[in-house]
Amino acid sequence: MMNELTIEDIKLLDQRVNEQLGRLQLTNQIVREQVFRILQNETTFMQYPIEDDELCAFVCQKQGRLFSYINSYIPHDKQIFAAAHELYHIWYEEQRLNEVEVLMNQTLEEEPAERSEKMANRFAAMFLVPELVLRQQLSALQIDRETIALKDIVKLIPIFQVPYKTVVLRLFEIGFIREKQCQQFLTIPDRDATQGVVYQMKISQLPLDSQQRSNIIMLDGYIEHVVEAYNDEKISYTELREYLALANQTPGDFGYPEMTADDFAMLLEDCDD
Repeated sequence: MMNELTIEDIKLLDQRVNEQLGRLQLTNQIVREQVFRILQNETTFMQYPIEDDELCAFVCQKQGRLFSYINSYIPHDKQIFAAAHELYHIWYEEQRLNEVEVLMNQTLEEEPAERSEKMANRFAAMFLVPELVLRQQLSALQIDRETIALKDIVKLIPIFQVPYKTVVLRLFEIGFIREKQCQQFLTIPDRDATQGVVYQMKISQLPLDSQQRSNIIMLDGYIEHVVEAYNDEKISYTELREYLALANQTPGDFGYPEMTADDFAMLLEDCDD
């Protein structure tokens, strides 16, 4: 189906994932946003929106100090995956940190050519969606391997808060779906697969009561709830912008400046110095 890693690679990654989850006392747990706290403990962590759908993250080292950056403009699930991807480089590829390691969306969306990036992607998927926890969720949701459908996969996305493609590949990697099923599910674009359903789930996660959700555009205090959710890191910068747009507002109206390409270039130059 794709240029796979070797059996030895997978065994090594499984060992590394279990070691890290054990060290962090997260064995048999769902990591989700905790990955940002982990990255913050490992590095000087920056999270800031840059209006660039391709730019996901970077890691660099300067004078013995590690810096990491996650672009909060991209979807929240990709931020989480990018953070886990970068943790692999930090923990296991120290030599790469002497140069700025920029993670682009293409590396997450397509099969990367470099073995290092393949390993980092697979590590991130296994770290965020551990096999035992995934099987527990499949059982709890009563998802059957013979009748699994798109709607079932979509149910798993908000549980792990990872991209649609990651859930599909993990189901294949643990042997829950066959290769042909995996290929069929992967032909459905991420946005098309989750359109509407995931949007509704994200709205429902906002700190709003049921009556307010049914009248989301007209409710009193809607903007305050959205801003509070963003400040509490419950929604991404992209979602903040989308929700504020419903009320004809922008993040700039609330003092959230947008990082420009020049600002980002300066960050990279600082790391190179």
